[in-house]
Amino acid sequence: MNRKNIEKSNRSNAAGIPFPLTHEHMQKLRYWYQSKLTNPQLLVLLLVWLKQDFKTVREQKGFPFVYRSISGVDPERNCLRILRQGNVSWVEYSIHIGNRGFIWIPIPVALKGFFWRVLQEHPSYEKPILNVKESCALYDFWISKMTRSRAFRGIKMANKTVWSNYIHKYCQADTVLSSNSKSLYFEKLQHSSADAYQTEIIESNRYQLFKSINNSIDRLILEAEKWEILSNFERSINGRKVIPNRHEKLAKYITENNGLISEIKIDYKEHHREVTKTRSLRIGAKGIVDKSVVIHFFKDLNDLLVISKRKASSRSAFIYYYNQCTYIFSLQLILLTSLRPTHQISPLLAALSVDRFSVKDKGQSRTILLSAFLQEQVIRYQCIQRKLKNIMHCSEKSPFLLFLVDDNFKPMHLSAKKLRIFMDTHWSGHVPYLLRKMFAQTLMELKLPNHLLDRTMGHSRLGEHDGAMTVFLYEEKVMLDALNKLPGIFKIELFND
Repeated sequence: MNRKNIEKSNRSNAAGIPFPLTHEHMQKLRYWYQSKLTNPQLLVLLLVWLKQDFKTVREQKGFPFVYRSISGVDPERNCLRILRQGNVSWVEYSIHIGNRGFIWIPIPVALKGFFWRVLQEHPSYEKPILNVKESCALYDFWISKMTRSRAFRGIKMANKTVWSNYIHKYCQADTVLSSNSKSLYFEKLQHSSADAYQTEIIESNRYQLFKSINNSIDRLILEAEKWEILSNFERSINGRKVIPNRHEKLAKYITENNGLISEIKIDYKEHHREVTKTRSLRIGAKGIVDKSVVIHFFKDLNDLLVISKRKASSRSAFIYYYNQCTYIFSLQLILLTSLRPTHQISPLLAALSVDRFSVKDKGQSRTILLSAFLQEQVIRYQCIQRKLKNIMHCSEKSPFLLFLVDDNFKPMHLSAKKLRIFMDTHWSGHVPYLLRKMFAQTLMELKLPNHLLDRTMGHSRLGEHDGAMTVFLYEEKVMLDALNKLPGIFKIELFND
């Protein structure tokens, strides 16, 4: 694959790209609804589509056996259940979340009526919805060449492979779906380690996935309504006509906590049933500390700086004060810009401008935007440096913004090792990389769109962001608005020059 194709492929897999075409996918969905598939066969096909699990179909040369579970049983592979709350019932399906097992996800609103009616007609628990013969017939139908009826002649629709990946592509492009949520749903993230910098409770992941998948289905139903062909999605189930409905009344557990969907567990007792919510799991990065601890850490550093400045009456004492400023400023940069502490920590003076600078990061140039706080901090730090130069009689100069001064009053490179030792001295057992994780976690909580969070973190593949900030200056403003909130959140103080 040549360079241009690699760049195109990377752009097509990134968050923030255009959503998949609507009309062609709607027509393909319409084709499945109007096919000769039985209702249980269509249900299994739609379920595999929702789970984006056609890879399993290809490998096993057959569709998986899908079961209806008792509502009180823990989720297992290829299971569905009906959950009743008050006078509203909802259907949920299980998805795999790696070594943590399975979780329940609510069926999209528009498909709820169809799934619920079909399951009502299949009262047997732990028995496959399709028998072997029906499953083989569905697979033969899936792999056979599409036969167009007169109603579909001349209509452009997505091919089978593209349609199979529709929900995957939609969720991949969704900027509000977090990396943690995507990591539950996709086998591979665009940036493989992106979810290692953030942590969320499973209730939030469940809500985000439900909302994103639901939106992907809604846009197809809206397209059918626009073309006044929604009646073509009608299915007859036991004499009842069922049609996709975007306005189904939602079950209480889906709406009661904004931004969260709890997993409901039902235990059947002798004369009643006991409804409880399962204990929260936390998905994603490990070792992220509470913000209050980070705030306290920087407060202690600031107190240390006040004492050092008060004692900086001699040349050696002032140099000690200056070195403390350098260490603290570098830690502030990591927390407020997500600089990688294991790569270039300080920008070259030649690469520094008023509101941004660039560093060498993983072998390529990376632009760092400076918040209003950091712009002022740079000015104050350089003012301290000018005072330092007045007392240092040394012709050697450092090309970097940040540098230390040794016992011989000569500029000394600020290395990752020195910074790590400094942090461990003042916060035992912790390393500067923790601050980069805290940066990502905080911006995620501030709802910075996922593709912009990737960009601020320096996560990118060849060609992924080509021209983006030049063409979309609004996105730079969105990033800066979020960055400007960080100093206040962590109560970082300016140097008193």
